[in-house]
Amino acid sequence: MKKFNKIMAVVAAMAMTAAMSFGSFAAVDKTITVKNANDGQTYTLYKIFDATTSAERDTAKDTDENSSVTTKGINYTVPDQKDLTTEYTYTKADGTTSTVKGTDWFGTDAAGNVTANDDADVATEAFREWAKQFGTEVQSVKFEASETSKDVVFKSLEDGYYFITTTTGSLITVDSVAPNAIVKDKNGVPTVEKKVQEDSLSTDTKASTKGDGTTGYQKKNDADLGQRVDYKTVITAQPGAENYVLHDTMTGLTFDAVDSIKAGNTVLKEGTDYTVASKNLTDSCDFEVTFAKSFLDKITEATDITVLYHATVDQDAVIGSEGNPNETWLDYGNGNHTTHRGTKTYVWEVDVKKYTKKTVDGKEVEELLAGAEFKLSRDEKGENVLHFDAKTVEGKTNVFSYNEKGEVTSFTTDNNGYLYFEGLDEGTYYLTEVKAPDGYNKLTSPIKVVITSSQDNDATDNVENPKATKTSTVKYNADAKYAQEKDVTAEGGLVAVINNAGSALPTTGGMGTTILYVAGAILVIAGAAVLVIKKRHEA
Repeated sequence: MKKFNKIMAVVAAMAMTAAMSFGSFAAVDKTITVKNANDGQTYTLYKIFDATTSAERDTAKDTDENSSVTTKGINYTVPDQKDLTTEYTYTKADGTTSTVKGTDWFGTDAAGNVTANDDADVATEAFREWAKQFGTEVQSVKFEASETSKDVVFKSLEDGYYFITTTTGSLITVDSVAPNAIVKDKNGVPTVEKKVQEDSLSTDTKASTKGDGTTGYQKKNDADLGQRVDYKTVITAQPGAENYVLHDTMTGLTFDAVDSIKAGNTVLKEGTDYTVASKNLTDSCDFEVTFAKSFLDKITEATDITVLYHATVDQDAVIGSEGNPNETWLDYGNGNHTTHRGTKTYVWEVDVKKYTKKTVDGKEVEELLAGAEFKLSRDEKGENVLHFDAKTVEGKTNVFSYNEKGEVTSFTTDNNGYLYFEGLDEGTYYLTEVKAPDGYNKLTSPIKVVITSSQDNDATDNVENPKATKTSTVKYNADAKYAQEKDVTAEGGLVAVINNAGSALPTTGGMGTTILYVAGAILVIAGAAVLVIKKRHEA
């Protein structure tokens, strides 16, 4: 009994209720109270051993919830129809199976009282699985916290040796004595938070080292097709962490790799502390990170686990203000899931309308123009020309999808007079007219197009608020002779480019003005010569 008493004094993750004597049982409502209970978690009480108590036990008081467990005046016996040598099979966290039996921890003395083995370790996954299968479930409570309810209370209990589990996956520690045992749940519920890096706000500009985990992270970002996008998910892990698996889904992006995982300032090792899977997954996520039990067992206080990873915006990305939602969540404990947290990535378009104005029956009307050739670039000189791929869209023609290696760099309006440039990041672009339609003047300067998306707000646009969107404003200006500066707020925006009919005049310094100057000079000289000859003749 001495060894058993020692284990009972330090046992982690077990609950015991010791009672009054049998004679006073009817007069005492024996309870176990779980303090610091976590909202939404289920607490299950199992009875492991029967108990008999002495008169000395009658005087046990439980006025201090921090008092040590005492086993004075109580003996434990194996319930009828139960056997410590019975083997039970369970599935371990790593997916393999194992067997356990009560004699791995306990034995009995000559009087039939339960004793503890010298090397008994009850704070293990194996013990929990044995206790759940060997023991008898007494009560199960899904706790819902309120102003008046802060604790879980198991009532009307018999004398016995009890064990409590929670759906956090962790065991309960006993800190008190019977008849009204007080248990403090030292385990917490983990949380996750996901953010995406807006590269225009990042101080790190090297593609190979993006995703610094510090600058430019928020709930929303803008990007163009094919761009690398960096993410940061922070798991706030709690003591008793068990069965942690981080899941992530991506819409309009393709997962590339996990770059690093840190617990506090400690860099974790892939293959030792965690594993990453992104193929043949059955839970509708794009990748998942499974944390090793050996790592989780080291967490003794709330710890931030920071996961940095990146993806690429793909050709399936939604264009416009709907955005591309991505979300993450954590599985933990026994089938629990944290609230899903999300971000959105926005990809924009610029629409071009080419037209002229004519007077028909005394009214000015617009006429769409075919045959106008354009190029789009990131610089005013038009040297950094953007590449696109032609795209087929139902109900639209002349749609082009941004592709850094695309084959199309010159775009000509057809009879509908429109061009659609999809897949663009927020930023400044220059639309240059390379060739005007026959009979019309070509623009003499590029059109500056600025895509500015609405202000990012960390408090909105997550999975809990899916209706939150952002729009883009396209601001453009062309040569003052042909167009006025306008602001257009729309999904991607519309750049309306007007062309005027007429023949282009020769520019200053061209051959046309040179001929006029020479002809004029000849006429002046000839006139002067005639005047001189006439004067001499008169003389």
